[in-house]
Amino acid sequence: MMRYLYLILCVLLSQTVRAGTEDMIWHMTPEDSHIGFSVNIQGTESDGVFPKFTSRIVFDPANLDDSRVEVVIDLSKIEATYQDVEENLPKEAWFDVARFPIATFKGGQFEALGNQMYSVTGQLTIRDVTRTETLHFSLLEYGADLARIEGKMKISRLDYGVGQGDWSTVSFVGEDVFLDVALTATRRSK
Repeated sequence: MMRYLYLILCVLLSQTVRAGTEDMIWHMTPEDSHIGFSVNIQGTESDGVFPKFTSRIVFDPANLDDSRVEVVIDLSKIEATYQDVEENLPKEAWFDVARFPIATFKGGQFEALGNQMYSVTGQLTIRDVTRTETLHFSLLEYGADLARIEGKMKISRLDYGVGQGDWSTVSFVGEDVFLDVALTATRRSK
C-alpha cells in the first residue's frame, strides 16, 4: 500500500513539474526576430544576417534552472552588406553548407547578472565542431504573453574551421565574429 501511494505521489509531482515547465514555453515571432553577424574584413566591418532560423525556448527568470533554449540556423541563406561575402560564406572554405547546412546552439545554463541582464551558456556547433559559448542578453520585456531580448556573443571563426586554406589566417578576414540576437516571442497556446 505504501509503495502504491509513493507511486501516485511521484506521478502527481512529475505532472506538476511538467505543467510548470509548459508555462515557460515561448514561440518566436520570426518577423520581429533576427540573428546578425559582423566581422572585420581588411579593416572594414562587414555585417549580415541569417534570415532562416528556428528556436525552442523555455524560459522564466524566476526559474532559470528549468530554462533552456535551442536555436537552429539555416546557413544556406545569408544576407550580407557585401555581395561577395553573401556568395562565398556558403562555399566549402567557409561554412561548407553542402556538408554542414546548419549551425546549432543548445543552452541550458542560465545566470542572472542583475539589471535585467542574463547569460546562457551552451554548446554551439558549426561545421561539425562543438564548443562551449555564452550568449549575454538583456531582457527588454517580459510579460504574461510577450517577451523580448537582445543579446551578443563573440566567437572565433578559426575555432570552428570557418575559413579554410588561404582564409585560415587573419590577414584579410578577422578572427573574431560578433553575433547579435534579437528575439521576440509569445506564449504558446495550450
